[in-house]
Amino acid sequence: MSDKKGILGFFKSWGSIAEDEKKPSKGQSQRKKRSQDADVKMDIPDDVIAYAVSQLEQLLSLAEFDGKVKHKVGRDLLYLDIYDSEEDTGRIIGKSGSTIDSLQTLIQNFVIQKFNQSYKIQVDIEEYRIRRKKQIKSMALKAADELRQNGGEAPLEPMKPAERRVVHLLFEKDQDIDTRSEGSGRHRHIVLVNKANAR
Repeated sequence: MSDKKGILGFFKSWGSIAEDEKKPSKGQSQRKKRSQDADVKMDIPDDVIAYAVSQLEQLLSLAEFDGKVKHKVGRDLLYLDIYDSEEDTGRIIGKSGSTIDSLQTLIQNFVIQKFNQSYKIQVDIEEYRIRRKKQIKSMALKAADELRQNGGEAPLEPMKPAERRVVHLLFEKDQDIDTRSEGSGRHRHIVLVNKANAR
């Protein structure tokens, strides 16, 4: 039990690093830049895939979580899906996705350290990220509908960078609603604004 608490604490600490949006090291920034130059599609080698799958399975085992890992590659993204997790699904996801985000961050860093190259890797379980994205869109659209009727502004709940991006893109071409980010760290959130207020 103490070992399990220890590894979960380790996940939590890594989640805090990701959530605080720490600036990447110079080496990581250069590798990321090379991978994004000219928007070049990157093929993910088989040894990288095998290593990522193996490391994720080991992390699940260390945390005493049930679960197996399968993968698929789309465009330049390596998608790692945890399945057969039974009653551990909720714990693997964690509060607001904290544990699964930490697992993803760990795998990404393991791969960088071993292969000296950054790849896009997404860790998911039972389509949690798809469901979360739909939930965010639904919440934002509901708030926007109220703004269209009543005017004013509507702050949304704190979100991670990728989640905020979903909302910004959702209203990118909206004629009535604008978006802005406020706050810092874990408290950073989006505020929806009725454009009529700014006129």
